[in-house]
Amino acid sequence: ANSALSRTSLSGAPLEAGVIPVAAADYLAQAKPAGNVYNFFEYGGYLGWQLYPQKIFIDQRSLSWDTYEEYSQGWRGDYSGVFRKYQVGVVLYPVYEGATGKLSRLTAGLLNDSQWGVGYYDGRDIVFVGNDMNNHLPLLDKQMIVGDIIRRLRG
Repeated sequence: ANSALSRTSLSGAPLEAGVIPVAAADYLAQAKPAGNVYNFFEYGGYLGWQLYPQKIFIDQRSLSWDTYEEYSQGWRGDYSGVFRKYQVGVVLYPVYEGATGKLSRLTAGLLNDSQWGVGYYDGRDIVFVGNDMNNHLPLLDKQMIVGDIIRRLRG
């Protein structure tokens, strides 16, 4: 899975860090957490390719308004029912909302949800793992991550 092609665009240029979650996807490919992946819409095409055959929630080819509505319900923070319905055990999402730079609602909700641990964090992207499906995986310290996020928000 870790070929030279996985780190280059189709033009042969290196993938731009900050646009594609290469390191977070590498974490998922190596850790292989259980459950389906709920992902950031813009990351869907890359993740669908990099993590295949792992099921991801949505990508830019999504033609279903219903799926997009459920995706939106999740990122707005009302994720419990959607995650249960689709057996989501993993969430890969940006820590901050791009347009505002504020903490994303989904990230804030999952940081405060004892049913979700953090498997990966790099300051830009975060991977949450559902404790019920992934209690075998090592977790990062949520309080340290919250502290780092607060420091970054205060900038």
